[in-house]
Amino acid sequence: MSAALLNSAEQVFCPSEFTLEHFRTHFPNATYRHCYHPDWECDAPYPQVVPAKASRSNLRVAVLGMLSREKGADRLDDCAIAVRESGCPIEFVLFGQAYRRLDSSIETLGRYEEHELAQLLGTQSIDLVWFPALCAEVYSYTLSHCLRLGLPVLAPDVGAFPERLRGRPLSFIFPYRSAAKEVLEQL
Repeated sequence: MSAALLNSAEQVFCPSEFTLEHFRTHFPNATYRHCYHPDWECDAPYPQVVPAKASRSNLRVAVLGMLSREKGADRLDDCAIAVRESGCPIEFVLFGQAYRRLDSSIETLGRYEEHELAQLLGTQSIDLVWFPALCAEVYSYTLSHCLRLGLPVLAPDVGAFPERLRGRPLSFIFPYRSAAKEVLEQL
């Protein structure tokens, strides 16, 4: 059914190179068009990335969204536990919720409205936004917020993250299969 639908379409729009290649691998006979999401055109050029100016010793790391297993809730929890046990100077702030209760060292702010995110990030003095995802994102609206706000980012090497962050200063990519210890070393 999927092949028939895609093959009969005049064009299949793909918001990232990753999506295009993934579809092309499984459905080679369709006609594809790579085109970024319209918010890129509205927001480009994105502002310069600005490192945090805080005078504290701890690195404040934000994680955004409603975290499932696939979006990295368990990885965030593993990292927070390792940080708490080691005394590493990192603080995690979750803007959103996880599918389960996470370590008490994670400051969880709960749900937010999209229009509130810029102000929330500013009032929390965030140094870096981390995407702990274990699966591919075909675009990532939360990444768009980070780009618009000029925030440093750490994201996995899967999905649209690497291509959207390519060449951007203070944007770091980690192997998406990394264990908590490896992510903490990069942080």
